[in-house]
Amino acid sequence: MTAETADGSSPRGQSEQAKQAEPHPIVLERLLRRCAKIAPTNPQGALALAHLLHRSYPNDVRVQQVITVLEARLAAPLRPVQAAAPPAHPTPPPYTPPPIRTIPPTPKRHGMAGIALGARRRQPSFWQLLVIGSVIVALLGVAITNGALPNLSLSSDSRRTVSDLFNPAPTALLLPTLSVPPVPPAPPPTPAPPYQPTPMPIGKVQTYGLWQGTVTLPEHVAWLDEPLADVPPQGRLLVAIMTISNLTGEARPIPPDLFVLVDAQLNFYRPLAGASTRLLEQYGRGTVGDLALEEAIPGGGTLVSVPLVFDVPAEQGGFVLVMGEFADTGWQVQP
Repeated sequence: MTAETADGSSPRGQSEQAKQAEPHPIVLERLLRRCAKIAPTNPQGALALAHLLHRSYPNDVRVQQVITVLEARLAAPLRPVQAAAPPAHPTPPPYTPPPIRTIPPTPKRHGMAGIALGARRRQPSFWQLLVIGSVIVALLGVAITNGALPNLSLSSDSRRTVSDLFNPAPTALLLPTLSVPPVPPAPPPTPAPPYQPTPMPIGKVQTYGLWQGTVTLPEHVAWLDEPLADVPPQGRLLVAIMTISNLTGEARPIPPDLFVLVDAQLNFYRPLAGASTRLLEQYGRGTVGDLALEEAIPGGGTLVSVPLVFDVPAEQGGFVLVMGEFADTGWQVQP
């Protein structure tokens, strides 16, 4: 037989009504945010809203923490004032006022001792409580009218503690700018020493790429005092008869920059184009050379003599003939 309460309803029916009246966690989260928003300007109204939420959701730790924080804030400025020292002169007997019925203060929940704030404690106005209660009833009515709410899992933001709602995260401190001493400039690079080929004796064979060559005898270097057809010199013509071999298997001409004449002032001179051919035509092949500089040299390492003609200033001297531009060594030739 089911027991009935004084109003005729069964305990099971009361528990079902309590579950229907209990706000959903999402609604509770929004009301807690609302309470935290109005707490700085209206702590009494926020405390009243927190007590209403505690009645509907007594087991929620966050509601209990909100009540504790708000009551601590309201109790802080209302510290008891020490009584003034009694006057030195006699006073008439104190007046005994008629007894006044006082309402005992409501003790705090969660096992904490209540603190009596006195009869002059400021209470929230009736209109504030009426507005807050209307908001709660409207939100609960919308939740009940819409039926069962979807089972939404609380996000990590909804599980924040109450202290996070009232205490914002500290902002980053701006540190003063440190003065950095100027960096001294890098030392200038050490200039490279000037190019100076090392002289080597006449007759030594030099290899450059797939070419070999040498100045066989000192007599193979001489000044050409007679004019050369179609080659008007700017200074004097110096002739060097080179012994050359092509190390490849095919005939090919000598590159125009294979031989370079360098004087004591490090001036560079290249063979005159066409002067080697004019020299063989004027003095005959086999006399001053076998092939001209402009002709193809047979492959297979065959040794042939080729005259090279240079136009150099008459006052210059100390000549070194190198095989390959900027070669380390060269033949020291002096007509």
